[in-house]
Amino acid sequence: MNRTIHTTVTLCILALVVGCGDGPFTVPTAPTDVPTAPAIADMGMSVAAPAGQDEVIERMARNLAGALADPAFRASLYAEARSQYTGDTEALYVRLASKRVGQTSWENRLNVSATPEELARLHFYVHGIEYPNSAYVPLVAVGVSNEDAVVLKAFDSQGNEHELDARVEPALPVVVVALNERIDASGQPQSFLDIDGYADTQAGAELGLRGGDGGAMRTSASSSRTSRTSPHAETIGSIYLINDHEPWWKGSPEIKMQMNLVAQPGIDAWRGSFPDVDDEGVWYHVDHFLFYWYRDPPNNDMGSAGAVKWWEEDFSIFETTVSVSYRIADGSTVTFSFKLGSQDDDMGSALVNFADRLGTTYNTGDIKWRHR
Repeated sequence: MNRTIHTTVTLCILALVVGCGDGPFTVPTAPTDVPTAPAIADMGMSVAAPAGQDEVIERMARNLAGALADPAFRASLYAEARSQYTGDTEALYVRLASKRVGQTSWENRLNVSATPEELARLHFYVHGIEYPNSAYVPLVAVGVSNEDAVVLKAFDSQGNEHELDARVEPALPVVVVALNERIDASGQPQSFLDIDGYADTQAGAELGLRGGDGGAMRTSASSSRTSRTSPHAETIGSIYLINDHEPWWKGSPEIKMQMNLVAQPGIDAWRGSFPDVDDEGVWYHVDHFLFYWYRDPPNNDMGSAGAVKWWEEDFSIFETTVSVSYRIADGSTVTFSFKLGSQDDDMGSALVNFADRLGTTYNTGDIKWRHR
């Protein structure tokens, strides 16, 4: 895939947009008597990896492969990965290092000399942790920074080197040593931990969806509407990943979205993450509140449309501005501006006309979603 994000992307799409408000507005908070969903914190830009990071990762992969020949070390690793501290089945080295397996700590067993900076984000991602054969000794692969890699180097427990297809998920478990994308500089999990508590529900199962309420709160009257009436609790109802741009060896994708409005196209009305939206080809019932939409001119008019931008977030050392333009019914063009990390995978955008029926499916080619 092309990993370069151009600073300007212009997509001219004819769309019927009625009643574009001219007055300025400030994106309002919900009325004080209406409970709102908890905010999701953005993940900030990362720092560049230390110069010796690649060598540390490869040495750690080779030594970890040997350690996993011991069933007790395998059980310890899998237990930590299953805790999903970061929201994924991965174990941070710094959390494992001092833990003892029998008389030996992980740090002593792996015995890799490295600086604290080289170990801070190091993790062991367990792909295929649900595999039932606990006696199986997995290969350990070397994670690389290039998401378009065709081959991954891997080691078995005897130290032999293997090649894995980086484009095809393996049928058996593989542990990948790489850098974590879901922790901040202090090692705390960021917004891709499932903080909103999406959970499988019977209602979701009946709809063929996954996920639960996601923390959003609305009235039953709002839930039953087929069209918007100002004020409206603008909500992402469901999400479907077509291409998440995350290779199997990097674990679950980090799906992010930003919505800007016609009235102030350069300012985000909502920006955040969708934890636990992981698998392609599945409708996730997230029901996530964004903001309250108003048409109350001249000072509280949010306009008749907005643009939604999606991306899969990767570690980046700087941000870049992506501009997307839409031509509206009166012939004028509105240009929306979004900030993405320099290594993020752009998943496209679409114009959401607030005159659309609620439940309309929007599609960028990489992701589909519906508002309610």
